[in-house]
Amino acid sequence: MQKPSSSAHLVFCAALAWEARAVLASASGIRRIARSPFPVWQVACASAPTLVLRTGMGPERAARAAEWFLERFEAVALISAGCAGALAPGIERAAVVVPHLILRDVDLAPFLPDVGLQRGLVEAVHRAQLKPREGSLLTSGRPILNRKARQRAHVRSGAVAVDMESATIAAVARRFEIPFAGLRVILDPVPKQPIAPPLPWLLKSIPDVARHLTAITSAFLRADLPLP
Repeated sequence: MQKPSSSAHLVFCAALAWEARAVLASASGIRRIARSPFPVWQVACASAPTLVLRTGMGPERAARAAEWFLERFEAVALISAGCAGALAPGIERAAVVVPHLILRDVDLAPFLPDVGLQRGLVEAVHRAQLKPREGSLLTSGRPILNRKARQRAHVRSGAVAVDMESATIAAVARRFEIPFAGLRVILDPVPKQPIAPPLPWLLKSIPDVARHLTAITSAFLRADLPLP
């Protein structure tokens, strides 16, 4: 493991390899400083020292990655960035959600994002010529794929989208007293058919989602960052 060139960092947490690549594509001067057990990259950013952490998929891996990271590096803020599934009807593929509330599926425990970080992400979405969707984000311990399961999750939680990492990372950030926010781009809307969409259909959505992640993170990093 190499030492980062600065002490305290803005950190983007991405679960999957393609999500991490989308965030990294927004920056320059990329340097890999850790490979195992969780990859970490440092990127050049004039506004704030920035790292990208790939956590792996799911709440357990996300928790382990965030804890491992915060025990070794200093962070001024964490942003959970990646894709999500829609829970509310009318939210289309590649829609952008900057949640004002993040809920843990098992007990609906609420996590409030840092107001300044959330506002900065919303402004970045607008600068990327996109429109942020309002609403809360649910974090589930398992994929919620078919139409009925998504409808039940929406009714139970009121959330407009679901992922598998953000609430867990928020819980770790709260424990370490680190500001946190979420940025999610919809990979798949609520299915029109009762069954979940086939994997090839989902894979076709990845380029659009990745482009939006890159555009938003690029706009965010070019701004005067609203860091604590």
